[in-house]
Amino acid sequence: MRTLWTETEAEYHGRHANLERSWSWPKPVQPSIPVLLGAQAGGRAFEAIVHWGDGWIPGGSNTKWLAAKLDELRRRWIDSGRSESGPIVWPMQEVVDDDRLRTQLDRFHELSVAQLVLDIPTATRETILPLLDRYAKVIATRR
Repeated sequence: MRTLWTETEAEYHGRHANLERSWSWPKPVQPSIPVLLGAQAGGRAFEAIVHWGDGWIPGGSNTKWLAAKLDELRRRWIDSGRSESGPIVWPMQEVVDDDRLRTQLDRFHELSVAQLVLDIPTATRETILPLLDRYAKVIATRR
């Protein structure tokens, strides 16, 4: 993807995927786009994130589990010589009630998570718009 985003032409032939000679326009405005892996925690996933990724998109609803896994990932990141600022982490938060969302946002802040992906389920306009309004009100109180 990095080659596709930055070079005129990209091609890749690997063990699990092939990309024939391809072009992608327009190119991103920013000089670098972070590559985040959405993967199960630990083992090979963390190796890939540390070796060539820029960060991780974990499920974020269980913050106790997430805290332990973030400690492991950040330790591996530093041990491998990567930047002390650590990997980018964007947990994915399932739909929860407002009180739980407030608690989760506070916990993510404690874990030094700067951004969060809020789940938006596939549903009707009548379901989604009130959910977005709820999210907006809770987030506005956390700034």
